[in-house]
Parts: sequence; structure tokens; C-alpha cells
Amino acid sequence: MDPTVTSLYSLAMADLSFLHASHVPEARHCVDKYMDGYFSLQYMASGAVELGYDGDRRRLEGEWFWLAFPGPRTTFGAAAGTETWDHRHVAFQGPTTELWSAQGLLELTAQPAPAGHRWADVMDALLGDVRRGGRWGKLSAANRLESVLLTLAEARAAGRQERPDWLTAVLERLEEADGWGPDYEALAAQVNMAYSSLRHRFRQATGTSLHDYVIQLRMHRARDLLTETDLPIKTISSRLGYRDVYYFSRQFATETGVPPARYRRSREL
Repeated sequence: MDPTVTSLYSLAMADLSFLHASHVPEARHCVDKYMDGYFSLQYMASGAVELGYDGDRRRLEGEWFWLAFPGPRTTFGAAAGTETWDHRHVAFQGPTTELWSAQGLLELTAQPAPAGHRWADVMDALLGDVRRGGRWGKLSAANRLESVLLTLAEARAAGRQERPDWLTAVLERLEEADGWGPDYEALAAQVNMAYSSLRHRFRQATGTSLHDYVIQLRMHRARDLLTETDLPIKTISSRLGYRDVYYFSRQFATETGVPPARYRRSREL
């Protein structure tokens, strides 16, 4: 490599600061916070968590990566029916993150760990370099972190190109439903699957169930209607397919952390 390029790379990486890192084999903690000017890469080797960005929640099972980043309120903790998960994380900040953002390396929200890598070992090596510190530990950690982010970005790009036709069709039909609960049996028939196969394959591909995905769509639409219109909450509830406005309000509060009326008022401030 050209020594000048090496020098520039070292200077760029010197602008990256590692704040903390950890490995908790049986994590039980709950995170609910806004990232104040820094990023953290989260990795789950096994278990299940419920991850939320501004109340938009999804369940992750197995081996996943996700990012906590400035902007949304980020929440995660053990998913229903589980008590712990195998968790590793590293937190970082600095001008280098602007370069990575421009290159599309920090677009990660939640992503299945790409196959073909021993990610637990990769993350342990990264955490070891962070703890080692000093010039060489820091540069090595920065190099490892960038390598992980590049691999994840490449997998995301490949995934967008290779998304199967059946999943594209299902997602389009769910979007067209605009929050209304679809006929899942009919939806499965449209993509030539048994309903049980569709449920299993949808969870494998997206990390969430069909039902939970539809609820997320409803909550997205509900937030839009609450902030962009003056429609009564009962009308919004009915428009989204709920027969009981009180059930809608409870579900909205469960998903976002606040009732619909309070959410609307908070967005008017």
C-alpha cells in the first residue's frame, strides 16, 4: 500500500474514539435512551430481544446486529418468553463516523448476521483491541470495526438485490392494505404457499412475524394520522381496522410508550 494512503488512513482512524465495550453472556438489561452524539454496534449471538426505534418495535431471534445512533429513541431488552441473550457491543464517536455515514456503513438498524463468519470470535477480537487501548489497540479496533461494517453493508446490498419474489409480493400487499389486517390464508395462496410455510419463511426473512409486521404498519400509519390530520382518535382507530378504540389506544401505548392523545400533543409542541 502507498505509504501516503496508509498515513491518511491512520489519521482518519485517529479521529475515532471508543467509549466502552462489553460482552455479557447472559444479558438481562433493558436499554431505553437517546444516543447523545455517539454510535454503538450491538451484536446478539443467541437468544431473543425486542428492539425499538421511536416505538417501532420488532422481535429479533438468533444471531443479529443492530446499531444505536443519534436521533431516534432506542430501546431493547429480552423479548417476551425469554430471560437473557448473549450480547456484545462497542460504542464509538468522532469525525470518522461522518465518513462512514457518507459511505452507507452506518445505515444499519437491524440485520441478521451474515453467514460464513464466526461473528462471536470477530467481535471478541474487536472488544479485545478496544480494551487494549493505546495507539495500536485503537488502530486495530478501528480497522476491525470498519471491516465488520463493510461486511454488513455488502450483505445488505446483496440482500436488496436478491430479495425473493414471494417476499416482495407479500410486502407490497401488506403495504397496500394500509394497516388493515389481511386475509393471511389468501395471502399465502397468492404466493403459492401454505399459511404455515409463509409464517415460517416470513419470520426467517424479516426477523418478525406476519402479525407483528402488520401491527408495525398500523402504528406507522397511526402516527402519521395523529400528526398530519385532526381526525378524532376514534376515526383513526376505525380507519386502521380496529373495532374498539380502547383496544387501539392500549396497543398504541404498548408499541410507542404513550397513549394516542398524548402522542399527538407531544408532536404539537
